[in-house]
Amino acid sequence: MSGRHIVMEMTGLALDPEEKTPVATLREAGGQRTLSLWIGPLEAMSLSLARGRQPQPLPLTHVLMLRLVNALRARLLAVELGPIREGVLCASLLMESEDGDFRMECRPADALTLALHASVPIHADAELLQQAEHIRSHVVPGQGASALVTTSGMPLRLDHAAAPQPSVTTAAGRDERDWEDMLRRMNPISSRRN
Repeated sequence: MSGRHIVMEMTGLALDPEEKTPVATLREAGGQRTLSLWIGPLEAMSLSLARGRQPQPLPLTHVLMLRLVNALRARLLAVELGPIREGVLCASLLMESEDGDFRMECRPADALTLALHASVPIHADAELLQQAEHIRSHVVPGQGASALVTTSGMPLRLDHAAAPQPSVTTAAGRDERDWEDMLRRMNPISSRRN
């Protein structure tokens, strides 16, 4: 990382109307800068469950991971998004243990999900946000920007102007409530209850 971090807040999940792919949206805390991460459907389901804090009869993977970390007398302090290496957005978990602080690399969607479950800050590398600003300033209206890097095989776009807003109905006719309902139906635990 560049050493300078910007605190971000997860603002929503949406469905890209063109790609039919879930998008996680983040906004600078107290600011206007944004990032949009195109993620896979399973990652979107994990994020949706973390955002909704829906109780599960048994811990899901990310909750289990946090319990293991705590059982090993460590804890998650924050997550960091960035830098981009070899065209892939990297993320890190900032951890604390009895042996000192350490960092672990992970997928951005996993970092976001863990941050939501643990209620820890989400930081973005300042250079990543500068890249997003540069790209947004060169976007041709109505055309958006091309995909820049990938995360889990899905494009990461830094052109929030072209991204769907979480509460706005997309061309596919789904808004965030429909999306969360669809993810809830995909969840094998909740589908057994219905």
